[in-house]
Amino acid sequence: MQNGKKAVAPPKTGFMHFLYNKEAGTCCGRTSKSWAQIIVFYIIFYILLALFWLGCLKIFLSTIDYQLPRFYGPGTIIGVNPGMFILLDIIEVLRT
Repeated sequence: MQNGKKAVAPPKTGFMHFLYNKEAGTCCGRTSKSWAQIIVFYIIFYILLALFWLGCLKIFLSTIDYQLPRFYGPGTIIGVNPGMFILLDIIEVLRT
């Protein structure tokens, strides 16, 4: 008791009350309009992200020559024979 009045119980603040609040009409602290705005935003965001990714993929695939590798020839790192090879000197050093 404070000042001759009965103490009032604090409002419910439990987890179940957070999940669905009947008085405010909220679910997880948001109204249905707020949830709809968030869902629409993320749908638009992921569509634009997918379009950006597809655009980058299209640009990348348009630069590829399917007949000849880009880095091929005597002036490149790969050279004229771009195959696998083994350096026998390294193997001999590793054995000892």
